[in-house]
Amino acid sequence: MGGFLPRDENRGLHLYKNKKDGTLHYIAFVDGSGSYNSYLQVFEINFQGTKFNDQEIFLADIPDQEKTDDMPSYYVNQKEVNKSAFDKAYKQYFSSLTLVPSKVITANYTDLFNNEDNKFVPNGIASFINLYSSSK
Repeated sequence: MGGFLPRDENRGLHLYKNKKDGTLHYIAFVDGSGSYNSYLQVFEINFQGTKFNDQEIFLADIPDQEKTDDMPSYYVNQKEVNKSAFDKAYKQYFSSLTLVPSKVITANYTDLFNNEDNKFVPNGIASFINLYSSSK
């Protein structure tokens, strides 16, 4: 859900255009940190009306070495790789895309997900998509 939160260069939903074929791609950046780690996830989001599918493209999970002996882990298309392969794939993926300027539309986390029930808010994502669509 973090991909729908307010945007900056490291988080939120961004629109990209493929340099070769002109197709548009929504890419969601989710970053965060916990007691023992920080992470970055990158998803490609495909919308079909008010429904969407997401595919995780990249995940970097970086443990706090002062609090744990766990090693960083890196994933490309949900397959574990080393940092070098991760960096190369990340650079290659985005080298074929151009960021498309778009208006900033945000949603409150609680409008989309109910932590108490651990469930998505009915129509929360649809309302967000409709808000986004009406801003064009």
